[in-house]
Amino acid sequence: MNKRPPAWLIPNLLSLDAPIVALVWMWMLADALRVQYVESSSYLLLGAAVWCVYVVDRIRDVSRGVHPIEGEMPWRHRFHWKNRLVLILFVVGIVSYSSFFALFYMSRVLLTVGVVGGVLVACYWFVSLFDKADVAYGKNMVAGLTFAYGVTAPIVVASEPLPIVLSEVFQGVDGAPFVG
Repeated sequence: MNKRPPAWLIPNLLSLDAPIVALVWMWMLADALRVQYVESSSYLLLGAAVWCVYVVDRIRDVSRGVHPIEGEMPWRHRFHWKNRLVLILFVVGIVSYSSFFALFYMSRVLLTVGVVGGVLVACYWFVSLFDKADVAYGKNMVAGLTFAYGVTAPIVVASEPLPIVLSEVFQGVDGAPFVG
């Protein structure tokens, strides 16, 4: 392996790839659902949360001796291990600021969404303790569900309620309840 990583790998080394993907998915979902306004703080907090989880997960992988490639440690894990103190300081700062912002400036609904997201992240860490297979299916499934929740929940909160309610779906043409 070369002594220096290639320049195109820098976003991956800095753990910016997953937050960028999350933000793009969130933006695309809002656009597809024609959501008129999503608070910019939703984007910032999602990006910060994904980045923090990603960084801590990589540092944890190295400390536990878990590497996706046998033998030599991949660039991204080597970078995170070498810079772990600085990265952890950034994570603590971002989590502290995000928590303060969420508690004192965000709506109650978005705060609830964030707390549920935090519970899903805790489930991810819990599952990752026990999922020691070559391919960590359990960990990856919980990560995917958490990612999907984090991307969609702020959009659902920002969207307008549907003009139709479930009881109207089950009514017949004449307004009488639909029997079958």
